[in-house]
Amino acid sequence: MNIELIKRINFRKSVLQSLLIVILLLSASHLLAANDTTWVQTSLDDVPVNGLLITTESHILAATYGDGIYRSTDNGESWEAINNGLINHSVLCLSNGAQNPDHIFAGTDGDGIFRSTDGGDSWEAMNDGLSTPVIFSLAAAANGYIYAGTSMGGIFRSGDNGDTWASANNGLTATEVVFDLLVHTNNDIYAATNAHGIFRSTDDGASWELSGLQNVDVRTMISRSPENIFAGAWFDGIFHLDQNNRNWDSIGLFDRHIMELAVNSAGDIFAATHGWGVSRSTDKGATWNDFSVGLSDAGAWCLAVHENGYIFAGTSSSGVFRAMQPLTTSLEPLIAQVPDDFQLEQNYPNPFNPSTNIRYRIFENSSVLLTIYDMLGKKVATLVNEIQQPGEYNIRFDAAEYLGGGFYFYTMQTNRRSETRRMVLVK
Repeated sequence: MNIELIKRINFRKSVLQSLLIVILLLSASHLLAANDTTWVQTSLDDVPVNGLLITTESHILAATYGDGIYRSTDNGESWEAINNGLINHSVLCLSNGAQNPDHIFAGTDGDGIFRSTDGGDSWEAMNDGLSTPVIFSLAAAANGYIYAGTSMGGIFRSGDNGDTWASANNGLTATEVVFDLLVHTNNDIYAATNAHGIFRSTDDGASWELSGLQNVDVRTMISRSPENIFAGAWFDGIFHLDQNNRNWDSIGLFDRHIMELAVNSAGDIFAATHGWGVSRSTDKGATWNDFSVGLSDAGAWCLAVHENGYIFAGTSSSGVFRAMQPLTTSLEPLIAQVPDDFQLEQNYPNPFNPSTNIRYRIFENSSVLLTIYDMLGKKVATLVNEIQQPGEYNIRFDAAEYLGGGFYFYTMQTNRRSETRRMVLVK
């Protein structure tokens, strides 16, 4: 083979490699756009899920109707039943505690409230003073009070971590079905009821007054920020509370059954609906887009946002789904709304084969967790998991041994926030 022929072959090979990289990058943009609205099924399937909870240990708890409570310690990849002492396996809601946030409370359909003081390993009934056994909602306030919303019994309140309960219905109709409770940042408490609208208490639940949406079947509430409260209703869509005139304005998803609302660190609002999957708003509820690709069950009953950016959805019959990629921010790092405790740079080179460098800076002592995920959200490598001093760090990631070509994400998490970036491995 002569030298000119070798040169032509090498040139063509170089051109083909460059074209491959361009094609991969173009494909990545389309795939990533699709993945913003894509879900994957977790291993917990074929069960109805009424509630999801992220614990202080970053574990995920799922309250099911008929199978009790499940726990995942690995981002939803596997689940275990944790029903020791839980005599009623039809669980309607979950909440962290108030005086001790490591405690977990579970509301059941018929046997009242159960409490766990060991992360869910065991449960004990806590029903002293609780005269209504069907618990639809639970909420804990910073001052130590825990509130329970019931079916046909209104609201009960505990000031001793659930040991005893007392009726707190002054101003409420005694037969209220309380689907949701929201403790606002200003310590006001809101109660969403089945047909009498939303009630508000400004004195820790001692008394209540109607706050709007009378004759509306309100199912869920969320506070996006101190000045923004949203409510979702059965068959009436989503409402926003105007703090100036205390009116609730209808803002979207009309004629839909809203089951739960959630908000992530970027301020995006997510709405779980019964029959229409999940919708997402990135503009404070002004417009809504479908967020249901890959969600095989259109009956989305509950949502939870993990601190690592993943969003989980519990469904009416198909268990728990997880967003394909972390959505910590609206595709770009959230700089203005979070403390500037670290800076995570784009890996270099990118695309890479087989190794790349990931550089970051931290500006305070902090635990640092740097992990790699594939396109399905499965963790494939942990690069850093330790407490680090302020400074600049460079981590070299070699994927030669265990990763195939494709698109990956790396997530850095500290004490106060997390951030995710994308990279392409070319093989």
